[in-house]
Amino acid sequence: MLDEKGFEERVRLLLLDNPRPKVTSDVNAWPRKWPSYIAGAVWWAFFFTSIVAILVLLFMVIFAKYEEQTMLKRPIYLTRYMDPIITADRSAKLPKDSILSSMLQSSSNAFFVTGKILDWKSSCSLESLLKHASDKNVFLVTFVRGAKDGRFEKRLRSEYSNLMMLKADGEQFFKGTMFEGDWRGDANSMKDAELLTIWQFGGTVMADDVVITSELPKNRGNGNCLVSPDVISCPSQCSAFLYQLLLNAKESPGSSMKTLVESSVMDFCGNPAVCPGVQRLQPTCSKPDDGCFLFKLPREETPSNQTWSLLSHHCPVTYATSQSRAHNL
Repeated sequence: MLDEKGFEERVRLLLLDNPRPKVTSDVNAWPRKWPSYIAGAVWWAFFFTSIVAILVLLFMVIFAKYEEQTMLKRPIYLTRYMDPIITADRSAKLPKDSILSSMLQSSSNAFFVTGKILDWKSSCSLESLLKHASDKNVFLVTFVRGAKDGRFEKRLRSEYSNLMMLKADGEQFFKGTMFEGDWRGDANSMKDAELLTIWQFGGTVMADDVVITSELPKNRGNGNCLVSPDVISCPSQCSAFLYQLLLNAKESPGSSMKTLVESSVMDFCGNPAVCPGVQRLQPTCSKPDDGCFLFKLPREETPSNQTWSLLSHHCPVTYATSQSRAHNL
């Protein structure tokens, strides 16, 4: 029999042999797990951000393709710029919608931009374009407020069915473009108007002091712009090279078209010998028998008999109109 003291001693020994389990707290474990939690959060954030970025990029590509197709099929911006400022040729009874529709056919258009009523020289130049581009709609765009058709305009319109005559206001034409506020009605403004016209509509634009002696060079279907200081021809609207040409014209307003073309080819191509998007045309000749398709008109206020002997078969209507005027005097 154990006495009371022995019993207590035995109980104490039993308790020492079976100690109470220690309860460990997870509080001390959190600091060790934080790096893994943070790494996981960063990974998931990166994953979701990547997915969103890919979706946004895909949307932008699809939207850009849609915008490009829409621009080519339905260039609304043309009517927004041109409809309020073009006066249709009333004598030909052509509505504005019909003219604008024709102007959107870039490869079938040619533009003759002038800031004055036609004289014998500009009339001969325009007629040579009408004669050798009979498959194109030729637009005579006159930037003279309140201008009425002169005798050369009337005769050419009666003889050439592919001629469309338009009147435009220079200040309104420049509005909304990089040349807004720059209209002066001088030679520099006309040069800028030529570039804006072919930029917005595509087609062909030519200077008013040259004569075309044969058919215009054909684009080979590669989308290149055919360029020279006197003729620029682009098969579609908004050519990348023309944009470079516009930028240079804006930065150097006093430069000649020859200087602008040369500098733009260098800026756009780097190596002018091989340049996708641009094809150089042969230089303009001084005489029509030099084998060129373009030659410069002589600087004569009144053409001599020798001049007419060179020009009469290139612009017969202009020649006849000029001779009838001389006889009446």
